[in-house]
Amino acid sequence: MSQKSVHLVAFFLLFHVGGCATVGGWIFTYLLRERGAGPSAGYVSAGFAGGIALGRLILLPLNSLIGHKYVVIIYCTIGIGMELTVWFVPSLIANAVMVSIFGLVMGPLYPIAMNVTSGLIPQRLLAGSIGWIAAFGPAGAALFPFLMGALSSKFGVFVMQPLPMPPKFDPNDPAVAELIASFQAIGLSKPKATDAARNPKNAATLKEIVDENDLKGKGLNEKQASLVATLAIQAGNLGSTERSYVVSGVSDGKLKSVDQVTAAVKYLEAHPAPVNDEEFNKECGVGVELSSEQVGESVRSHFEAHPADGWPSLMAFINSAKSTPSLRWAPPLEVKTSVEKLFTERFGPKETGAKGKAKEPKAPTKVVAAAPSSESTATSSKSTERTVFEEGFLGKLHKPGGNPQIHPHLREQHLSTTGGKVFTRFPPEPNGYLHIGHSKAIFVNFGYAAHYGGHCYLRYDDTNPEAEEARYFESILEMVRWLGFEPYRITYSSDHFQTLHDLAVELIKRDKAYVCHCTGEEIKANRGGEERGPRKACVHRTRPIEESIAEFAGMRDGKYQPGEAILRIKQDLEDGNPQMWDLVAYRVLNAPHHRTGAKWRIYPTYDFTHCLCDSFENISHSLCTTEFITARQSYDWLCDALEVYKPRQSEYGRLNLTGTIMSKRKILKLVKEKYV
Repeated sequence: MSQKSVHLVAFFLLFHVGGCATVGGWIFTYLLRERGAGPSAGYVSAGFAGGIALGRLILLPLNSLIGHKYVVIIYCTIGIGMELTVWFVPSLIANAVMVSIFGLVMGPLYPIAMNVTSGLIPQRLLAGSIGWIAAFGPAGAALFPFLMGALSSKFGVFVMQPLPMPPKFDPNDPAVAELIASFQAIGLSKPKATDAARNPKNAATLKEIVDENDLKGKGLNEKQASLVATLAIQAGNLGSTERSYVVSGVSDGKLKSVDQVTAAVKYLEAHPAPVNDEEFNKECGVGVELSSEQVGESVRSHFEAHPADGWPSLMAFINSAKSTPSLRWAPPLEVKTSVEKLFTERFGPKETGAKGKAKEPKAPTKVVAAAPSSESTATSSKSTERTVFEEGFLGKLHKPGGNPQIHPHLREQHLSTTGGKVFTRFPPEPNGYLHIGHSKAIFVNFGYAAHYGGHCYLRYDDTNPEAEEARYFESILEMVRWLGFEPYRITYSSDHFQTLHDLAVELIKRDKAYVCHCTGEEIKANRGGEERGPRKACVHRTRPIEESIAEFAGMRDGKYQPGEAILRIKQDLEDGNPQMWDLVAYRVLNAPHHRTGAKWRIYPTYDFTHCLCDSFENISHSLCTTEFITARQSYDWLCDALEVYKPRQSEYGRLNLTGTIMSKRKILKLVKEKYV
């Protein structure tokens, strides 16, 4: 670019300052209005424009004296300081003066920037931009401040204020409380309803979905309500017709998982109404229910068609298998379990197979014999250091078979089955992601068994189908393996649903359980209420055995809705331990199970399931945290009442850390709202 052209650019920029003033004034006035600007906002922008003009006329010569780079640095620094000062000075006159100074300081930067980039910008483009500034700049500079002043006249007195912080989420706010109540009315628990109300955008969408589909009267269970809440998060691009179509699929039981809802949203985004039902069902896996055997057969077929090289290709093979049509909607954990079983058959156990080829043994080196010294004898002696499993609480645990039994033959059968080895279990509920506190439970259970040459089960306590999802099963297993442990076997409480049901009937026959129709409030009152007053028996406690057997069968066969009937254990109401006050053993849940489908309408509680599954798996050491100390009495009572093998429950202190989250529910909220 010639020297003459540079002078020409400088002339136009000095004479026609309106273009820059217009843009700068518009941006600045917009910011002022956003922060509560008043009628003087336009005149402040005029001061900004005037400052720019004056700054260019007076300060531009500095460019030739000290160089444009230093001018840019100096005036950027001063300009930022002036801008920050503006935000902290509430006076109208002071603001007008400061903004004018700001324009004065920043004025030279535009022509300096043009000069700096003159070698980079094509002359035609540069000339075109100068022409537009020359043509429209003066008019914009003259009219814009007055126009903005007129538009701003309705916004009150001009005061510079900081940007307002968004209001804190307050569940007690009447509007928020009403929103939470409406979400509870569709079937969400209070914690989940509160979480759904936290994000204003998602909450508004969910409210629309609830109102459009009259969901308050639909009788959704908690899992279905959670799927509707998931839809509200994902359905930003769907119309009301498409959203209602998904809601119908959820309420009819066609869409049963988050993955299916996600697939439904994706399909409807590409294929809006009218919907091809057959194609939709196929794309979303509607009606697809695969047993463990079917998953295993499909995995084997895939392996025959696409053989793997060994354990190093495990994850690649699992991902490849999941992408096949026959396994797309299979439970992910079932696929992983089937693949690992197949790999074990073909390549041997993972501990050896995953290491690949063994290293070549090093050639033996010649060793010169030397007389043993006292020093070498000391270093070669066996270390006397004790591990965490040999001291303290864990060091004092009983030996396998040392736990007392109601009948001697139960102990003998247990030792015969286990060979006298230690058997433990890690039994998480698959209703959320594990937190750091679970790392201690994993370490204690897996580590204790490994130290004594025993085995540890990973047992999913999947007795609440309303809260369980496939992704939690997968993440739990991955966490266990990430910590360096491998389960002896992966089992499920649902493996024993039929046996648990039969034992519940047996408990009734022994007059140690009864069907109760009390509400939660009535049960609480019978237990003494908030004041811990005298306890009294439920009116159903003395009903005939045959009647309870018939009512329990009615619960199983769909006679009752959730909350209308429960099976309670007949314990000891006079005992001081609340865990002996007729605990609930079974409840009605109208939710399909991820493994058993719609076979069951009743599901056992933790208090009934936990000790019996420990018994079925011949657990020698049932290790849990101290919060379950009171549950030990009911644990022992139930095993003895049914005359089955009784594991020994022992408690250790739970891991607590400050400054982090130790709650599955809170972690789940962070994941759902995409903070992590």
